[in-house]
Amino acid sequence: MRRTRAAVVCMMAAATFFAGCDAAKKKEAALIDENSALRDQMTGLRQQLDAAESARRSLESENAQLRGDLDSATARMPAGFATGLEGVTIEGRTGEIVAVIEGDVLFASGSTTLRSEAKATLERLAAQIKKEFPGRPIRLVGFTDTDPIKKSNFASNYHLGFQRAYEVGQFLSSKGLSGKEMSYTSFGPEMPRSTKAKSRRVEVAIVTD
Repeated sequence: MRRTRAAVVCMMAAATFFAGCDAAKKKEAALIDENSALRDQMTGLRQQLDAAESARRSLESENAQLRGDLDSATARMPAGFATGLEGVTIEGRTGEIVAVIEGDVLFASGSTTLRSEAKATLERLAAQIKKEFPGRPIRLVGFTDTDPIKKSNFASNYHLGFQRAYEVGQFLSSKGLSGKEMSYTSFGPEMPRSTKAKSRRVEVAIVTD
């Protein structure tokens, strides 16, 4: 009887031992799997970090190039160019010097007929462009606010923006600028500015490059 009990105890001890070994192996396998998953996650994070760093360097390089282009455009701008003209601001952009003319200075609401006072401003602008940038290509771009067309006969803001740019170009051409060097575009309401009044504008872009 004692031997039988001893055998049973030994068998139970052995079973406990092997069960413990099996549990330890399972725990070890789980830890190995977790470690592998963590390594994969770390690798993924490093790859994301490398990609973000590469994008940052690319953006810094692009910004430096844009700053250089802007400085170059500003350097080519004659001192005092278009200063003192009502409703006109000058912006240096990549390859261009742009006279931004307020739409409300040029036209009545919904109209494409130049105001009489606008003609005096455009005549002075034409004289300065002829003097400082003779023969350079000119892009005329019309913009509107985002309000839909209601009172005018135009099908859309794009049509209105184009016609306003065209009217400005035709007047500048009548004052001695070459119509052959002019091109016309309308972005209508696509590029609004901080206010509706500022959004309504015609840009006269002098191509310098």
